[in-house]
Amino acid sequence: MSPGGYDAQGTSETTSRGWKKVANCTCTNLFSEETRATEFWYLAVKSGSFEELSRGTGPLCVDPKSGFRFVSQNNSESSCRRAGGRWLNFAQGNTQGRSSHKLTLGNRCNQ
Repeated sequence: MSPGGYDAQGTSETTSRGWKKVANCTCTNLFSEETRATEFWYLAVKSGSFEELSRGTGPLCVDPKSGFRFVSQNNSESSCRRAGGRWLNFAQGNTQGRSSHKLTLGNRCNQ
C-alpha cells in the first residue's frame, strides 16, 4: 500500500493522497498532477499494517483507514491529528523533469 505526496502547481502547500495498492513487483501511478517541483514523496507499507517498506524523513498526514486527500493538514502534526490523520515519514523521490518516474521497492522482483 502506498500514498503519494506532491506540491501541486499553483499552491504553496504539499498534498498527500492515497491509498494505492501495489502488488509485489508491479507498478502503479501514485498521482497525475501538474507539480511545481520535481520532488515527490512516497510511503510504502505492508497491506493492513503500518510496517514501513520505505524509509523517509519528510512527515506528511495520512488517513490510516481509507482513501484521503490532505493539504492544510500537512502543515503540522497537530493539524493532522485534528483531522483524524496519522503523521508518518515519507521518502523523497525526484522525477528529474520527466512526466513519469518508475520507483522499485524491494529487491526480490528479478529473482
